[in-house]
Amino acid sequence: MFKILLTVFMLFFHLNVMAQNQVKVQISGMTCQSCVKKITEQFETHDAVKKIDINLKEQMIELDYDEKQLSHQQIQETIEELGYHFHSIHPR
Repeated sequence: MFKILLTVFMLFFHLNVMAQNQVKVQISGMTCQSCVKKITEQFETHDAVKKIDINLKEQMIELDYDEKQLSHQQIQETIEELGYHFHSIHPR
């Protein structure tokens, strides 16, 4: 029984790890810390987002997220819906 539970746990853990994605998103239009807060709060409401770091000076968002729950298209749409300009998305 223990071996079965261990196997199930390892499979579950492996699948979850495999779903993690890390990207850098280049945007423009952020002018202040209020912009950073607005974007951070919006992405943090999504269960798929594990970590977000924003560099105001470089206009860069770094996201760690579950790619099974959040697509590049959804990331772009979220940024644009908040009023910012999406430029590119690259693996980190």
